[in-house]
Amino acid sequence: SDNTSYDASLYDATGWLVPVHAATKGQPTHALTNDSGQIVAYVSALPGMNLDLNVNQAVGIQGLRGYLPQLKANHIQAQRVVRIQK
Repeated sequence: SDNTSYDASLYDATGWLVPVHAATKGQPTHALTNDSGQIVAYVSALPGMNLDLNVNQAVGIQGLRGYLPQLKANHIQAQRVVRIQK
């Protein structure tokens, strides 16, 4: 199989998708972490999108980038989530 690396420029964010257990209502339910486990961005899904299908997977996300002042963190509203090889 062709094991070429993914093209990160295709995505607004890439990383490991993990659930956020401490999320309060209205806050993102998931986050992207880097290979060291540090959060690089919080992730919210559009209605009808199930992020849980890709939990603990390396993913590339296309969507709307933003910033969450209350969490002092980057945020992305996922419009498309694609599993990638990391």
